[in-house]
Order: sequence, then structure tokens, then C-alpha cells
Amino acid sequence: LGTYSITGCVPKIQCTSPSKDGYAVTETSTVAQHFVVPVSCARGYEGKAVATACSKTGEPYTLSGCKFDTTTCVAPSKTQGYMVTEAELRKSIFDVQVQCAPGFTGAAKVTKCNLHGEAYTLSGCSAVPFCVAPKDVEGYEVTETSLDRDSFNVKVKCAKGYSGSASVTKCSDALKSYSLAGCQRIPVCLSPRSVDGYMVSEHSMEINKFNVQVACAPGYHGTPKATVCGASLQSYSLSGCSKR
Repeated sequence: LGTYSITGCVPKIQCTSPSKDGYAVTETSTVAQHFVVPVSCARGYEGKAVATACSKTGEPYTLSGCKFDTTTCVAPSKTQGYMVTEAELRKSIFDVQVQCAPGFTGAAKVTKCNLHGEAYTLSGCSAVPFCVAPKDVEGYEVTETSLDRDSFNVKVKCAKGYSGSASVTKCSDALKSYSLAGCQRIPVCLSPRSVDGYMVSEHSMEINKFNVQVACAPGYHGTPKATVCGASLQSYSLSGCSKR
């Protein structure tokens, strides 16, 4: 009689878990003969992740291929037209939110850099075709109905104390000021510092419509006279009255 033999079975090699810092791991099977451990680089790490089975029971399987990502983007020098919120500038976990700033429109987009120290890029926003009011509107009364360059509608007239033919011209480019022209200050006289000896009634101080009534005050006599000023914002003069 002979003996039969049995083959095909070997001891199961059971791997243990290593440190998983820098890796995202799913342990489906840690038996070396049927090793199934999908792995990828964790957030903040870069490279090609590899999981390798152990050779002896009780030994950890190995993880390799990922390294800490130090590639960092920087902000661009010009961000006009954009509102930016920076949460993380490292390339592998880049997190920058952007939207169009007031006065700009479009689909705001941010693109991370390729190399360490490069600026990320902003795109998608353009200036709304609007005019803005000029900083100085002295001498004008302005009514703004529409500041859109395509439907610009601003009414203007000379303010009190000014005269002329008021006009408004829309801006040449978006977000530039529209311009006002045509009004000049009406030339007027000022009251003299002293009116001693006179009783004065000022009806119109405009040089072209000068009308100041004057009489001698009690205790004074003569032929009172008010003389228009020689230039705008100068004092008119009083004469003709003297003490009794």
C-alpha cells in the first residue's frame, strides 16, 4: 500500500496596519496572499500612492509614494474687480473663493498655480458699463436716472447762485466719471464790514442786478449811496453820510 499526499495550503500571512499619515487607506483584505488595500495620497500630500503586502504575519504592510506638499501659491498683484477669500494656498488643498466685486459682472474663476511661489490667477469678471458721479458737483443740481452707458440719463441744471447752460457728458469708459460743464458762479458783492452811519436794505447782491437801498442812520446826514463792487466777492461801498 502507498501513501497519498496533500498539497496547496500554506500558512495565512496576516499583515498589520502601518501608520497612515499622508495616506487615505481602505483595508479590504490585509492577508498577504489576497492583499487588497486601495490607497491614495491624503489631502495635503502629493505623489502616486502604493500599498505593498508584508512577507510575515504580524508585520505591517508598507505605504509609499506620497510626500507632504509644500507647493504654495501666492496672491496675484492685481485683484481689481474681484472679492477674494483665501482659506488655503497650498496647491494640493488649494481653497480660494472668488466672486465679482461691486461694479463688475461675469462668472468669477480662480485657477491655482503650477509652481511654488507662482500667483494663482483670477478671471471672468469685467467692469459693468456704468459711469460714476464726479467728485465735485458744486454749482450743479444733478438728477441721476440711469448711469448705464448704453442708457445714460442724467439731468442737470445750474444750482442757486450759478448761471449758464448746464450740460452733462457720459463717461468714456466704464467706471469713469461723467462730466459737468456750463455753469459759472454768478458774480456777487459782499456786504461791507462796517455799516456805521447807514441803514441798509440788500435786495440783490448780484453785480448785474445790484440793488441795495441805503439811508443815513439817526445822528447822521447827507446823501447816502451804495456803490456796486468792482469784482465778484468784493464788498460794495457806502458813502455820503456823516455825523451831525
